[in-house]
Amino acid sequence: MAYGIRNLLFRTLGTIPGPVLFGIIIDSACAVWQRGCDGSYGSCWEHDTTKLVYSVSAAFIVVKLLSDLFLFLTWRLYPDSTMYSTSPSLTQPDNKDTLSDYVVKVTDDSELLEITYRNQDNRRGSSTATNRKRLSDI
Repeated sequence: MAYGIRNLLFRTLGTIPGPVLFGIIIDSACAVWQRGCDGSYGSCWEHDTTKLVYSVSAAFIVVKLLSDLFLFLTWRLYPDSTMYSTSPSLTQPDNKDTLSDYVVKVTDDSELLEITYRNQDNRRGSSTATNRKRLSDI
């Protein structure tokens, strides 16, 4: 049901404004209008082609710039999908804990970097492990 309503709204908003907007743009570039006996306007007899080209090109550029703007805003403001990952890991176990909840001690001397961290395994409980790296190897 929701999919049908969404499609109805997208099709309505996507098909009605476009022809109306371009009809207004084409009519604004008319140079000579047909006049009825009562003074009413009829069809356009001749268009100012230069004005028509510039008006249609400007409309396309504006629509493209708006499209790019909304794409950029979506890219910047939409949350990262990895934030909602369900697989547990050391750096992002259940989307609540931080790495500081796991790192117990960091020892740094001139040649050796030693990181002791808490390893949480659902089957075995909590334990600690140490990772040692020579700074020359990093």
